[in-house]
Amino acid sequence: MENMGSKIENPAQEISALKERLAALEGGYGEPSVEKVRPEIAREALTRHLKETRERASDAYKISPEEAHRCSLDIEEKKTEEARIDALFELARDKGITNAFEVAGGLGSPHLLDAFHDAFIKRHDEFLR
Repeated sequence: MENMGSKIENPAQEISALKERLAALEGGYGEPSVEKVRPEIAREALTRHLKETRERASDAYKISPEEAHRCSLDIEEKKTEEARIDALFELARDKGITNAFEVAGGLGSPHLLDAFHDAFIKRHDEFLR
């Protein structure tokens, strides 16, 4: 397992760390049980991952307030919630999962943050490929 004390420097390292956390949590369940609790496992893994990555991210990896503001403006221009969530997924691919959640949290819309969180839980397999 990746050294949990090492710094996160880029989106690929962050994705790898989340995959490892998911695998470790899934390993605690028997094979038939994994499918039944998969959303709960993903939710727990993401919650732990976001907290830990905020602490482990290198300063260079963290999104700057200026860049977060620019990203927020771009996302706010989107007309639908679905388009905003898609833009947050694109940001997660380009800048990292934690940075995308930081931007989502700064948008001032708890509903959109919750919707992105739920969408990430549902689509995490597709995202982590």
